[in-house]
Amino acid sequence: MRRGLTLWGLAVFCVLVLLGSPAAFWVRGFSWPAGWAPQGVSGTLWQGQAQRMGQLSALSWSLSPSLDGVLGEWRGVALEHQWQLRLKGWPWAWNARLEALGHVPQAATAVRVAGNWQGHVQVHGAGAHCVNSEGELFAPRLALLAPWGMPLGAARLSLDCQASVRLKASLLQPGMHQLGFDGDLPARRAALSGDFEEASELAALLRQFGLLQSTQRHFAKTLDW
Repeated sequence: MRRGLTLWGLAVFCVLVLLGSPAAFWVRGFSWPAGWAPQGVSGTLWQGQAQRMGQLSALSWSLSPSLDGVLGEWRGVALEHQWQLRLKGWPWAWNARLEALGHVPQAATAVRVAGNWQGHVQVHGAGAHCVNSEGELFAPRLALLAPWGMPLGAARLSLDCQASVRLKASLLQPGMHQLGFDGDLPARRAALSGDFEEASELAALLRQFGLLQSTQRHFAKTLDW
């Protein structure tokens, strides 16, 4: 019994030492995807900040233990909004909640998209598996700000864990266009479809990038990554 308590105490001590180590040291040891290496990292794994990570800016995180498990909170700015991700529980029983907190101006970038995002997405899981999910994120008026201004319409985003982990999104501007995205995350495959009217500015943009033919009003593509 005494030996077990000693081992448990050593394990807790090692975890605390690890979490108290400089975050910048551990960042350098990972192979990050192109453009996603954290920049301006300070603090520790326990509590720290990063100036930028991919499309996220003003990133911060904190961890705190409790009787209900470890509570982790991450905040960052993307799409002209501040977002909060809270993860709580143990590896065998956890829940995560992503929530839009409010509008925050971002520094000028090549592409900027903004909208008044509302709502949340909550996921309950066990181990590496998503058990169920609820909620959605909704922006009634999403707009492209740069490289030029363009209304995009109402956007919805949700997560479905029934059969697989599927990310679903839609974009609707009545009388102009309607887009749908259905991504199977474990399979790394997604279906993208859209319907466009002749006056749709988004259709003109897609034609410039060669994604839509000059007379094409509907398209469906399969994406792999």
